[in-house]
Amino acid sequence: MVAGILYAMGAILHPVGETMDAIMSSNWVPSHLVYWISVVLLHFSLIGMYTLLAKDSGWLGLLSFILAFIGTSMVSSILLFVSTVLPLITVEAPEIFEQAHTIPDFLVPVFLVGFGFGWMLTGGLVMRSAILPRWSGLLLVSGVALFVVSEAGLFDMSLSHVLVTLGDIVFGLGLIWIGSSLLFKKHEPASVKSAAGLS
Repeated sequence: MVAGILYAMGAILHPVGETMDAIMSSNWVPSHLVYWISVVLLHFSLIGMYTLLAKDSGWLGLLSFILAFIGTSMVSSILLFVSTVLPLITVEAPEIFEQAHTIPDFLVPVFLVGFGFGWMLTGGLVMRSAILPRWSGLLLVSGVALFVVSEAGLFDMSLSHVLVTLGDIVFGLGLIWIGSSLLFKKHEPASVKSAAGLS
């Protein structure tokens, strides 16, 4: 739940675009640090979801877990860099800004397959499961899909910002829904559990 709340907060705080002006804005560092904390927590979310889904998801569940974990680790590294090192480069060495701000080509497929496909596959497995709320899985899939589309370079900066913000909020809501459903089950009275087992 905390990961989802922080992920949505990071999206709301993020300035429009990723230009030098955006990086120099007062919201750049806070938004990316909030994102970073959220993504660190996402590793634990993945472990928890895989534990719940592993029995019924088989090798597909393991594949989704591995891809999403690798992709999430990569995103965590990027967020830490852009929230600490990139603002310093922007001020002290603006001549290398473009080079420092560009992800190496060989990492793009890792990012898309890992974070993108990995989390969409995880969301799909949540939708198939009877353990977690199915519609929360759709929110995960939709949120990541909007993020990937926004990063494809098909739209101008303002529309891309709207799409990525919407996608990240939707993704965060999916995580919040999953977390709240588990929290509710955990504190469900024993009498209710017994009645549910008899029904």
